[in-house]
Amino acid sequence: KIGRNAFHSQFAVTSNIYFFGDAPVSVYKNDGNWSASFERYHKLFYLKEKSGWDVDANGLWNGYEINEYVDYGAVEFDESIYVASGYCGKGPNRGENLAWGIDSYGELTVFGKGPMMDYSEIHNQMYELPWEEYVDNINAIKFEKGITYIGNYVFQDLENISGSLVLPEGIIHVGEYAFSDSNISGELILPSTLKKVEQSAFRNNDFEGELVFPEGMEKIGFSSFSGTIPHLSQYTTGIGAPQ
Repeated sequence: KIGRNAFHSQFAVTSNIYFFGDAPVSVYKNDGNWSASFERYHKLFYLKEKSGWDVDANGLWNGYEINEYVDYGAVEFDESIYVASGYCGKGPNRGENLAWGIDSYGELTVFGKGPMMDYSEIHNQMYELPWEEYVDNINAIKFEKGITYIGNYVFQDLENISGSLVLPEGIIHVGEYAFSDSNISGELILPSTLKKVEQSAFRNNDFEGELVFPEGMEKIGFSSFSGTIPHLSQYTTGIGAPQ
């Protein structure tokens, strides 16, 4: 049972709440006032294979927005081959579904399975990125196959990146400001699996060559390529992409 005000906070800080098992026997329904168990800035997640989750066609459970998640498990890697490394996933188990490592040449590699964590501004303060201490040493970004989502703000203001940026097959969604203001000067290669690009995701970069949007894209957000398009030789939206 989850009673009213169970997760009430005086601070409007976004937090993710994951349910690992079956749905609670009862929960104080969202009636739109202060008595609700969860507040509007809480993001709720559940495992679909568990029982009792009566989620309607609008993605609501007892009046609360809730999302399905997949438990990808923890990625294993050899820390000794990197100058610095850690975890950067999104989900339960402290985000250990994805990991990152920076080698001695300054290449940042992200690997594992599932979505990346979001880094966003709360009360005008930016959450510190896992690789914050090494930002000035990062000169290339590499993604291994298995990643599904690139989080908000994760590669913003990485000003020393050279070469192309290749997003591998399997990536579905790129978060807001993910690569903004990073001055990446090579080609941008998008995967055929990509469906959504949020606002300002690739803003103010120096991508060169041809940019091809995959077929079936569902969203290209506000200002997502602002300041980037003029540097390209051409770009095409692809059949079925938004015009």
